[in-house]
Amino acid sequence: ARGILEALRRQGVDVGSVIPESNAAGCELAIVIVDRKTGERTILWSKRDAPFLAPEELNRDVLSSSRFLLIDQYHPDTVVAAATIARKAGATVVLDAENLSPDIDEIMQVVDIPIVSQEFAREYTGRSGLREMAEDLYRKTTKQIVVVTAGEHGCFCVSRKGSFHQTAFEVPVVDTTGCGDVFHGAFIYGLLRNWDLKKIAEFSCATAALNCRAIGGQTGIPTLGEVEEFLREQQR
Repeated sequence: ARGILEALRRQGVDVGSVIPESNAAGCELAIVIVDRKTGERTILWSKRDAPFLAPEELNRDVLSSSRFLLIDQYHPDTVVAAATIARKAGATVVLDAENLSPDIDEIMQVVDIPIVSQEFAREYTGRSGLREMAEDLYRKTTKQIVVVTAGEHGCFCVSRKGSFHQTAFEVPVVDTTGCGDVFHGAFIYGLLRNWDLKKIAEFSCATAALNCRAIGGQTGIPTLGEVEEFLREQQR
């Protein structure tokens, strides 16, 4: 854990609100297997007896002073409590959902922008086409923006201004681990910069693509300058 926190600090991330947990034996364990030919990853995940953040442990000051909050569908009581506090203070809540969970309807009520995998969208809507899944999810949830990600097929975005497909960028793929997380981070960066949705989608797909360049979920994360240069090259 100390190594992870130090890596975050080096990138300028404020980790002051992280709650240390001394029970190392209870940490979750993930083994990532990467296909050398395709770069696709498989994760073997053991939750063991890992502790998790309880609703009463939430830092209300941090949540109330945030502009955006990124959540997933795990530990729903804590997630809903955090999102409720943040939204009450004016924050926008973004959801990262890969698979359907039993509590998703409750979670969706406190979400402003769901960014979900095509597997999630297929299960949630019963549709199969990327456009159909995204537009049906938008109609059913009535959110500000809905994004369905589809890996090598890019993503599909829907908002009150319309809908569009953003294609993925072709890059030499070494490892796809972390690409979804990088996409979410890049998307929120674009929101913070008040970019239009098409620019955000293009930037997010480019950032996620560049993350495929190296083994591991963090090694290949590009700098802002690298993403901007990559996008300029795509336009030549």
